[in-house]
Amino acid sequence: MREPTQRDLQAENRRNQLLDLALALFAERGVENVSIKDLAAEAQVAQGLIYYYFQSKDALLTAVFQRHNPFPHVQAIIKKIAGMPVQEGLLQFTHDLARLMPEKRNIFRILLRELISPRTNLLTQAISSQAETMKLLSQYFQE
Repeated sequence: MREPTQRDLQAENRRNQLLDLALALFAERGVENVSIKDLAAEAQVAQGLIYYYFQSKDALLTAVFQRHNPFPHVQAIIKKIAGMPVQEGLLQFTHDLARLMPEKRNIFRILLRELISPRTNLLTQAISSQAETMKLLSQYFQE
């Protein structure tokens, strides 16, 4: 595998900036109220650049979720409490989850809005991540 060039790193950085900006705008206004044109204007780039990175608004939303998916963090918290007595583990779980919530607030806002929207495939991705999280939590309680 070759080392990434400076250009590769700049492209990845720009892509991540667009994802972070889309996260903020989608959380603030709702996905349905943010167009690619709006995102381009906020990012001060041409619309074509956004389409260079993302085929569509749905592809952008999917990439936002993949970058900011909160479920791996929740799963890490569950793995951290493995082996703890339930009372102690649940206290630790809720404490760590409460610390995570402000950091992941925007993605949770988007998820709550978009999970009821029939026009996105975010529901499938979120359910898959959530199912794995519930499986880990269930295993913890069974132990």
